[in-house]
Amino acid sequence: MKNFSYKDIARLAHVSISTVSRFYNGGYVSKQTKARIQDIVTKYNYYPNHGARLIRGSDNSVFIIMPEQSPNYYQSIVLGISQQAKVFNVKTLTIYAGRDLEKYIETVRYVLSWKPWAVIFFLPNSNQNAVLDYIANNVNECTTLVYPTTDKRVNNIAIDYTKAFYDLTTKFSSYIDKNEKIAFVVDSKLSDAEQKQRSDGFERFCRENGINQLKIEVDNRSEKATVDFINFVYKNNIVNLINSTHESFITLVASKDKNLRLTDIGYMSIYDWKNNYKCKIFIDYHLLGCQMFKILTDSSYSNSKISRKFENISIIEKP
Repeated sequence: MKNFSYKDIARLAHVSISTVSRFYNGGYVSKQTKARIQDIVTKYNYYPNHGARLIRGSDNSVFIIMPEQSPNYYQSIVLGISQQAKVFNVKTLTIYAGRDLEKYIETVRYVLSWKPWAVIFFLPNSNQNAVLDYIANNVNECTTLVYPTTDKRVNNIAIDYTKAFYDLTTKFSSYIDKNEKIAFVVDSKLSDAEQKQRSDGFERFCRENGINQLKIEVDNRSEKATVDFINFVYKNNIVNLINSTHESFITLVASKDKNLRLTDIGYMSIYDWKNNYKCKIFIDYHLLGCQMFKILTDSSYSNSKISRKFENISIIEKP
């Protein structure tokens, strides 16, 4: 219908214009009223005029800024965000940012030009401090959340990897003799902060229990580096390996060396039905996404920055 508006929806649904506004902006509307409004919206194929909403000053959407070539599990987090947002009738839009600092900030500026209600930032692996500086100093007209970081200048959430790898190493140590060495496999694609968080828990347990340890770095993106890594493990008779990422775990599984004792990390995968690992850090990324949206709603009513650690993590053991 031409020039169909909130006023027309309100008249046909026998509600006030403010009720229709709440329907579109995530406010409270009873189930019966919501269903009545939705029926009218569907019947007349109505969709809010985005340009008009910008003129009024803001948009109700949540933009998710994702770096290019992000880990696969980021999609599970985004799904959790989107499904939780749907409960509040909030739309989510994912936009991919370039890998370098200039392109990432250019994407941030573009997103802010839409005047969204909220923006969730997934940090790139490089230039994280510069990106955080920009967000903290320039993004103040909408609700924000940054992952993964613990920087208290911004609303933030991060997985407690230090505790997770401490608990993982605790479980894994029960499969080896005390005089055996454990290697920590560092995936080079991780940022410096991510590498430190994951290795700190491993190193602390080894120090406390007098376990010999070493670190090995691998670049899973390079075929030559991967081959060199496998050869190093084989030549040095290293059999106990704690993996910092799921990708480094897959690299070792692909070597088909059945003498290796491995750990995995991540969400559900085909390897959960095989005996390829001794222990695994299981992370419910979907639940993490749900919690991220909740932080957005909480921060809308808070005068201080919110800092959360995601601790819904369990250690799975295999025989």
